[in-house]
Order: sequence, then C-alpha cells, then structure tokens
Amino acid sequence: MSNEIKTNFTGPRRDYEAWALKQRPDPATLEYLRKVPTAFVSDCLKRLEIRNHALRDVRLSYDMPGKQVSIAGAAITMQWAPHTEVRPYYEAAYLHTEVVEQAKAGDVLVIAGMGAPYGFWGEHATNQAINQGLQGIVIDGYTRDIKPIRKSGMCVFSTGLTFESYVRRYDPIGFNTPVSVAGAHVRPGDVMMGDDDGVLVIPQEVVNQVADVAADIERLEVDLGKAVAAGVPWTEIYRTIHHRKYYAVKPAPKF
Repeated sequence: MSNEIKTNFTGPRRDYEAWALKQRPDPATLEYLRKVPTAFVSDCLKRLEIRNHALRDVRLSYDMPGKQVSIAGAAITMQWAPHTEVRPYYEAAYLHTEVVEQAKAGDVLVIAGMGAPYGFWGEHATNQAINQGLQGIVIDGYTRDIKPIRKSGMCVFSTGLTFESYVRRYDPIGFNTPVSVAGAHVRPGDVMMGDDDGVLVIPQEVVNQVADVAADIERLEVDLGKAVAAGVPWTEIYRTIHHRKYYAVKPAPKF
C-alpha cells in the first residue's frame, strides 16, 4: 500500500502584490542606525514622547561571541492565529515561506505569533531569508533549529526556543498589516532595530528625526563619560548633561 498522500490542492490565490511594501526608509539612515545602540534610540524615542517602542522579552535567540549584533530595517509583518481544523494548514490565508519571498534586501521580517511556544521559524526559512538578503527575523513566539541558525549567522530574535513546529498549531492569516508584537504596535515600513539588548520599533514618520536626535545623544554620552571619568559630582551631571538625553528643553529642569 502506498504511503503517498494524494490531494487535489492547487493552492489559494494569495494577493501579495496588493499588500507589498511600496516605500522604505532611506538606506543611508538605516546604515547609520545600525551603528547606534538600541539604548540610545530608546532614549531618543522617549525624548520624542514615544514610550511604547520596546518588544518585551524578545531577545537574540543564541549567543554570537565576537560579533557585533545590530540590525535596522523596514518591517515586513505577518499576523498569526491558532489553527482551525476546517482546512489543511497549507490552505492558510498566507504561507510564511511565500512572505519571505516578498521581502527585499535589508528588510526585517516580523512574526506576530501571540507569544505562542511553537517554532515559527527554522533552518530552511533561514536559508531562504539569507538568499533574500533579510537583515533579521523578529518573532513574538519561539524558534527552532537553533544549531543551523547559529551556524548561518542570521540574526533571529524570539521569545524562546523549542523543537515543536507551528504546523497544525498556528497559521499565518495576515501579510503586511499592522500587528501587535510583544507589547508594541508595528506597521509595515516601520523600522525594526535589534542588538544584544533587545528589539524596538521606530514609527516610520519619525525615523529621520530619531537619527538626528541619536547623533545628539551620542555626543551627550561622550560628554557624560568624560564627566564621570573626571569625578564630576552626579548632582552637577544631572543639572548640566544627563537631563538633555530625555528632555529637549533649555534651560535645565529644576530637580
């Protein structure tokens, strides 16, 4: 008796073109942001009154000793939901492998997996992402196949590791729509930044402004470091330097 699974499945028509990302941030701005720590950018966003920018508990999925981990790229989003048994998983509204094919070099794939403890990502998807030139993968959920992923060098950020696949557990139901990811609101085209400290999102409307403020904060960090090394009292540091990281005001606020 043959074990071959026979099906008349030809696949649903998935309209990726209608939801394709039409505009991306300036490449030079993204290149600059890749050189800036997420801590600096978080301070920038707070100065701009954008506080809900952190993806909680999303971390680099494996150690990368001796390598500078830093990504910054336009978000390509995927919304996931629990699988329903009324149809096979391969008839889901979208397929994550096809979504990867829609990404351009430098993009960051964002998987809104509702924090579910299943492997939304693995070895073969990683190799496909490398072929597409993706910057990295950000998952509100788990990943698996960590040994080959580590060997590949692809930056995969997730909430945990597992051996269990998402198949017949969760389905991708949305492509390039606004999503809730680990406590943050991410829209297609927003900038995802990630490094050893974690992952954050920069709303696309303020990307250039954030880059400008980040340059100012870099200068303040140098001044702050010099002041600490010189033994300047922290009461003086707060009054003259530190507050300027978080408040774009002059003169200094009263403490």
